Amino acid sequence: MDSVQIRRMHENDLVSAERASAVTFFEADQISRRVGDPEVEPRSATAAGQRIDRMRFYLTIDPAGCRVAVQEAGGAGGAGEVVGFAVSQNRGRLWFLATYGVLPSHQGRGIGKRLMAAVLGHAGDRAGAFSSSTHPGATRRYRLAGFSLHPQMRMVGTVDRSALPAVDGLREGGMPVPAPYLANGHFL
Repeated sequence: MDSVQIRRMHENDLVSAERASAVTFFEADQISRRVGDPEVEPRSATAAGQRIDRMRFYLTIDPAGCRVAVQEAGGAGGAGEVVGFAVSQNRGRLWFLATYGVLPSHQGRGIGKRLMAAVLGHAGDRAGAFSSSTHPGATRRYRLAGFSLHPQMRMVGTVDRSALPAVDGLREGGMPVPAPYLANGHFL
């Protein structure tokens, strides 16, 4: 019997899901690092906290869209280790995959396929969107799940904001979403 179970994520999974995310994306970033890019750094404690808060946000607004793959613990009463995660949200007629990954030590065992099937089952017949890394395993899994893949732009450098036109109704990125922007778990 398979000792890895796919189940809904719970609040008490957030820290271990973040740890799995940090390890998974660290390796993916190392693999996809381009010559001239800075060395890949492990996720900082601040960034880990932000990642946990982001997963908690999705868990709060669409708990059925958040799944974990858990390796059963060997002993009695053990909670097990999160070895994979998929966080998604249904928003009207759109489904969005926010983050998804499997620990490198557990890849190639069908865990990612099972996680993807679980969140796609939650998506129903909604159109889907996600932004992927260039990791070959990730792009392969998305293609095998039936997604059409389209290139993204990669830009580097500093934007001279004085040359940009003023746009009303936007806020700076990287900050928590203020309460007035949310109504019933959705952005206003």
